[in-house]
Amino acid sequence: MSCLERLFVLRPSELPLEKARALPAAVYTSEDYFEWEKESLLKTQWLSVVHVSQVSNMGDYINLELLGERLSVIHGNDGEISVLSRVCAHRGMDVMPPESGHSTGGNCQ
Repeated sequence: MSCLERLFVLRPSELPLEKARALPAAVYTSEDYFEWEKESLLKTQWLSVVHVSQVSNMGDYINLELLGERLSVIHGNDGEISVLSRVCAHRGMDVMPPESGHSTGGNCQ
């Protein structure tokens, strides 16, 4: 167990309720803590990336980046909402890079 885990997560959670306190300020500004949080918490579970109302019509899509992964959320013609990687498996590059003028969202039939 790392020092960060012990200091920021476990030690405060072991205190009795009457001694409860907010997390230390460093939790909100520490790059080390953020890296630990991404690897130990965020990348280990399902995350909600958009609300269904944001892709409510067939053909709606949203391009986003989450934890360093470039993703597209699409409402397909089959009625399903899917999350796809925008990274080409062959070349390893973004197939819809915003720096090339691709929209962050819209509708394409």
